[in-house]
Amino acid sequence: MHTASLPPGPKLSPLDGYLLATGRRDPLSFLLNASRDHGDIVHFRIARQSIYLLNHPDFVKDVLVDNYQKVLKGRGIDRTNRIMGRGLVTSEGSFHRRQRQLINPAFHRQRIAGYGDVMDELSLYIQLQSALVLSPCVQMIEVENGIEDEEVTALSLAAPEGIV
Repeated sequence: MHTASLPPGPKLSPLDGYLLATGRRDPLSFLLNASRDHGDIVHFRIARQSIYLLNHPDFVKDVLVDNYQKVLKGRGIDRTNRIMGRGLVTSEGSFHRRQRQLINPAFHRQRIAGYGDVMDELSLYIQLQSALVLSPCVQMIEVENGIEDEEVTALSLAAPEGIV
């Protein structure tokens, strides 16, 4: 009898698996370390569930685009559906196909090219907002009021050089 070998991956103790599954251990760090240490395809188990982590765009495309009809998303998808609803990420089969058809026009080559300008503008806006809100250049200025000789305190916000 021939058994297929599994891809390399971290061996988790039951406690580590539980901590990951419940979010009490940093899942992003775990996945990044697993990718770095074990390569483009990583296998690990949490309880009795086999999990495969694909780290190469070609492998992800193969599973999610070229062979999506052969892939089931797993038992956890039912719980995810309750939280996220039935959308493109959580659906399968004919419903998933219909969801993909609805969203496809947004990913047409010409539409994506136009998104660059919007992203540039948003990026600049976010940088400016961050500079004004988080700037260490907030200064207190005393202003003399000529009418009643009262001192008024004002705030001066200055953006760091190179932002504006």
